[in-house]
Amino acid sequence: AVLPFTVRGQEMEVWREGLVDLLSTGLDGAAGLRAIDSRTVLPRWGEAVPDTANSDLATGLAVARQTGARYALVGSAVATGADLRLVADVYRLEDGRSMGQARAEGSADSVLAIADQLAVAVLKVILQKETDLPRIDLARVTTASFPALKAYLDGEVLFRGGGFDAATERYERAVAAHSTLA
Repeated sequence: AVLPFTVRGQEMEVWREGLVDLLSTGLDGAAGLRAIDSRTVLPRWGEAVPDTANSDLATGLAVARQTGARYALVGSAVATGADLRLVADVYRLEDGRSMGQARAEGSADSVLAIADQLAVAVLKVILQKETDLPRIDLARVTTASFPALKAYLDGEVLFRGGGFDAATERYERAVAAHSTLA
């Protein structure tokens, strides 16, 4: 479950919930993970956290648990001048422990690309810590293209499950999105 981000900076309010949509959509299906839809997360958030207030960690994790999620992303977005920094802490909801932190930054006018960078970093945190997810060495995968990475990871999951034709299609999609990924 991607929770609403804490935002700071001019004209950042739209990204409080906007990053929930972007990251949930981007992460859904990558490496076999399923994201909780923002239409499930945001109403529960609205019940627990009044208006656009920020919540404490315990409340945020409780909201994520209510959705049935296994992990929660608790993030912040800070704009300073022309720069934007996104940070997301990944929590395992079973025990409430932090799995690690993901960061991405760049020009504030490239928020979509920065969100993709953050999604890649979040996947690295989760895949390096979990033992019951597919073992994928993300250090070997050299792409900054999130669509290419997502297609590649989908292909890896399908390949390991014996879905060779479907895996081939995903690998081809990954190479089409980033030709040097092959």
